[in-house]
Amino acid sequence: MLRAYFDDSGTDAGNRTAVVGGYVGSDFQWKRFAARWTKARDDERVSVMHRADLESLKGEFTPKRGWDPSRRTRFVIRLHAILKTCTYSAVSAAAIKDDFETVMPPWVKSLFGGAYGWCAFMCVVAMRGWCLERNHSGPINWTFEAGTDGAREVGEMFQALQMPEIRDAYRIGLVGFDTKRLKPLQAADLVAYEVFKHVANQVLDAGNRPKRLSALNLF
Repeated sequence: MLRAYFDDSGTDAGNRTAVVGGYVGSDFQWKRFAARWTKARDDERVSVMHRADLESLKGEFTPKRGWDPSRRTRFVIRLHAILKTCTYSAVSAAAIKDDFETVMPPWVKSLFGGAYGWCAFMCVVAMRGWCLERNHSGPINWTFEAGTDGAREVGEMFQALQMPEIRDAYRIGLVGFDTKRLKPLQAADLVAYEVFKHVANQVLDAGNRPKRLSALNLF
């Protein structure tokens, strides 16, 4: 059984990019991931990993709690190593919101719910290709973060794929939503955040900023 955990990024109204990203792994891999992730968090006295908070040194990652850029870098590298060794693959998709609204016909927007639903569908398509390359015919259980603006669109997208022949073709098993307390969703948060920043810096801002070292390390 494969399980995929995904998060969205860029949901604030002022953000120009919609991103959905996450990881796929086996039950065994996710069990190993959870043990190593918990150890890494406990060593740093962190209860829930929020990549945006870590980046800006707020929330659980304030200077008052001993956090600085050097400690942040060490922690990120450790988490990235866990992701690389305890999952099969990362999958992500991004869309520039204005472009999506301009280019996509109304029926696409209605069918997929919006830019986040479209990005989630692109991840489903990518996972189907991944399975075909590896002759994996079984279903994938999908979990997305609950309560976000993107989650509503993701739910609409999966509703549009309910026909049995479509679910089978795209390897869609169970679909659910959960909070960021679920450790694999914290993993998804890392890749979604890095893809969001990468698109903002390298696409929308035309590479006016150097590529993020954390993105290069993760990708």
